[in-house]
Amino acid sequence: MRITFRLPASTSNFGSGFDVLGAALTLYNEFSIEQVSMPAQSGIFISGQGCKGLPKDEANIVWKILQETLRRLGKPAIKLSEYKLTISCNVPLASGLGSSATAAAAGIALADAVSNAKLTKQNMAEIATEIEGHPDNAVPCIMGGLCLCFLQNGKLDFCKIDTQKLKIIIAHPAFEISTHKARQALLKEYPLADIVFNISHASLFVFALQTQRYDLLEAALDDKIHQPYRIKNIDYADEVFNAAKKAGAFGTFISGSGPSLAAISNSECAQGIAQAMKNAWVKRGIETKSFILDFDEQGLVRL
Repeated sequence: MRITFRLPASTSNFGSGFDVLGAALTLYNEFSIEQVSMPAQSGIFISGQGCKGLPKDEANIVWKILQETLRRLGKPAIKLSEYKLTISCNVPLASGLGSSATAAAAGIALADAVSNAKLTKQNMAEIATEIEGHPDNAVPCIMGGLCLCFLQNGKLDFCKIDTQKLKIIIAHPAFEISTHKARQALLKEYPLADIVFNISHASLFVFALQTQRYDLLEAALDDKIHQPYRIKNIDYADEVFNAAKKAGAFGTFISGSGPSLAAISNSECAQGIAQAMKNAWVKRGIETKSFILDFDEQGLVRL
């Protein structure tokens, strides 16, 4: 029997909500597994966005996380020679759009399915957060929606924030930044004033969405913890942000660790914003794709 899961892309941080805020988006990767009777039918088959060079053996990250999850569950490992794993990629790699979170969530969900462990989505989100090291992509990828993630007595929890049908516009340039490299750009310690600044602005972000005070979003998305350091590695980011704002965006931010840049908008301005952001990079000689996306409310779905 073929088992297939669909996992959404995600954007995270929303400026001031570093490692806390994340949202699932309507751009998807799909992962399927089935047991086969002949070794010639087995293996890992990958197609789609940025798939060239991805491992097609036991080094593949989805396969590794599947096996790690089986180990955590106390279930026996499975042999690649007995299974066919198919991956269809639409989420760009190393782009700040949560491609690694889709891989982690898929590995966990596939392990659950082949072992009949009956994990809940909460269980999966907890394992994915341990693997990813932070919840802001893993939780929305599995749970869907715009999630505010937190630990309570050492246990992962989250709240969903109503997005009122807002649009997320993504401009994705033709260069990559690894999450590891982006985190290396951050400081080890921060002034108390910067921490207080981010707490106040993340709180303002939640208030702005709850009250539909979208005029507050530009301020709410401001940040002093990660964006001032990461933006140095994203060529012409300020020009892209300015283009988005001139085209009517409520606010802009680095999607995850970058290099993709994001804007929040209503549906009326979305197309113009997407074109303006793309053009700002293209005129600098940087090939760019733009996406107009909704918030995905389902998260992980078995098809």
